[in-house]
Amino acid sequence: MQFFPKEEGNYNIEIKDGETVLAESGFTVKAKTANYISLDKKEYQLGENVTIYLSESLTNLSISSSSEIFFFDNPNTTIVFTPQGIGLFTIAAYPQDAAVQTLDFYVKGNEEKNNFTLDQDVTILFDLAEKVDAKKTLIDRIFGLSPIKEVTAYVVNHSDDNTFNLSIEKAEKEQFLVIVMRDLRQNSL
Repeated sequence: MQFFPKEEGNYNIEIKDGETVLAESGFTVKAKTANYISLDKKEYQLGENVTIYLSESLTNLSISSSSEIFFFDNPNTTIVFTPQGIGLFTIAAYPQDAAVQTLDFYVKGNEEKNNFTLDQDVTILFDLAEKVDAKKTLIDRIFGLSPIKEVTAYVVNHSDDNTFNLSIEKAEKEQFLVIVMRDLRQNSL
């Protein structure tokens, strides 16, 4: 069954077994808020220009990463930004009469930049949003649930190698950072 609200308001959902209510929840539908910032894509290569499209009425804009932040006062409707590092970047738009809106993008290193020395950790962002969205049910969407229950990672052809230490961190809604740390105390190279 599918239900598409046609107007704003409060709605209730009940899950029943016969006449017995097993679960219930309410939700509110509001008019879509203005989209103050947009990008043509969510992932860029290091050195590639990121074109940020803005609606009018922004007083400030910031672009931040884990190591730096850039501010723009009264920005134009288009900003071209060239990130100098890799990783997750967040754009924050400050409209005059509305809440702050944020949008993330990721900058990947060039293929030759994916070479690391033995003393470096490797951090890779996996964006599963498209695959996850295709699997979401109506209940997942209503309650903001994810069909992903557990995430695991391993280094291919090294699953029995205890000199690798992997950790997974949730970055955004359906994005995960996998960090591979090499234990140099082990000498099994």
